[in-house]
Amino acid sequence: MQLKTEKRDSVVIIYISGRVDAVVADDLQALLTTQILQKNCNILIDCREVNYLSSAGMRVFLHVIQDVGSAGGSVAFCNFCPMVREVIQLTGVEKYFNHFESVDEALKIF
Repeated sequence: MQLKTEKRDSVVIIYISGRVDAVVADDLQALLTTQILQKNCNILIDCREVNYLSSAGMRVFLHVIQDVGSAGGSVAFCNFCPMVREVIQLTGVEKYFNHFESVDEALKIF
């Protein structure tokens, strides 16, 4: 997994590429926690290049939704590939995800 961050106005965009699984879940969680601690509570996660999402990765996503919400911010996701979208739908947690088809579309909610 590779991570890249970009700040646009009040939103931190996190670009993820590769597998989001148990091997990298702690690294992703650490990055997200750091953003929240730095008061960057509007987070957009771009999953365009995510090719695998495990239950550990899903747990990180759900934790960030909860943690950012508790901090008074918002989280959005964009560019789920069909496999990631299917995992989210099959697990029944899609109602918790603000998902958009592009970065530009997602930025409009912040």
